Amino acid sequence: MKRTSLVTAGTTLVAGGSLVLAVAAAGAASPAPRTTSHRLTFTAHALSSVQSANHLIESDKAVKSGHTIGYTANTCTFDFAAGKAHCWVTMALPKGQLRSKVTVDAQSGQSAGHITGGTGAYLGATGTVSGQQGADRNTVKITLKWTD
Repeated sequence: MKRTSLVTAGTTLVAGGSLVLAVAAAGAASPAPRTTSHRLTFTAHALSSVQSANHLIESDKAVKSGHTIGYTANTCTFDFAAGKAHCWVTMALPKGQLRSKVTVDAQSGQSAGHITGGTGAYLGATGTVSGQQGADRNTVKITLKWTD
């Protein structure tokens, strides 16, 4: 009789343990998606631009360590009273595109903005953009920081 009780108790513990594990697994939240931080610094070299009264459309070549890593297409409107340009920038890279909204200060040559999204490997990217005009007015050193 005692043997039957032990077997029954053992079975109950195993069954109870399985039940507890099943309930714990069902009640556990799935892990949050992992985010990865990225940083890219490069120099943008103006390729061509067209300007109207208060609007600029420009394309740039993105160069890092002497190699072309991508291209940008920019469209900007000017606020002459504030001395600022407000730009939408799309950067094309081999694995997709990053989109950003950037403000450029005409006095300091500094730019700052936010990455607003992307395509391909950059889908869902968010982050910041900062830049400083180079000694040559046709170059800007840019740093992108983003997570995906």
